[in-house]
Amino acid sequence: MDAEGRMQTQTIDPEAEQEAAASISSDASAAITDHILAPPFRLPEEATRAACCEAYADQFIDLRRQFKSLELFDPVRFRPFFTRQGNRQAWYFRIGAQSRDVFSQRFLGIRFRGSDLTPNIIALNAELKPLYQITGLSLHYVPETWRSVDYLETQILIEDPDVAAFILYPELMPSDEISVEIRWANGEPPF
Repeated sequence: MDAEGRMQTQTIDPEAEQEAAASISSDASAAITDHILAPPFRLPEEATRAACCEAYADQFIDLRRQFKSLELFDPVRFRPFFTRQGNRQAWYFRIGAQSRDVFSQRFLGIRFRGSDLTPNIIALNAELKPLYQITGLSLHYVPETWRSVDYLETQILIEDPDVAAFILYPELMPSDEISVEIRWANGEPPF
């Protein structure tokens, strides 16, 4: 996002991403993640000062307890999120910033059920200023079993202690009903 709150895209240096991934402790290296939110990959300074997301403060749902699932359904219940491509239906949730006295890796797991979609996510700090933007989250298909319907899943490793909230929105809203299950944890993947 730029200083005026418009969505921008940027390339990420794959070597820097690999170096950040290599710096992860050996305990967590067994955990598989699709994306990483680490300070070297923050949005440019002018974007982090943008006032794009504060207007949605009343839309956020708190998910402060780790390993507790939050299930959100049709995003038309929430105010649309404005992008350069127009309004997008979105889900808004907070996990809270990480305590400064204890540092461990945080993981965010997101599962989509009901339809194929291309989701995007914006990670925000406690003041709802954008820190990261991932367009086109990597999703893995998990087939239906006797225990669960099929779903699409992504895991995000949060190395930045300032990340406190998220705006999750699909590029184009599918015609089918969809739901999203969100869960986070300290030190290990939540699912």
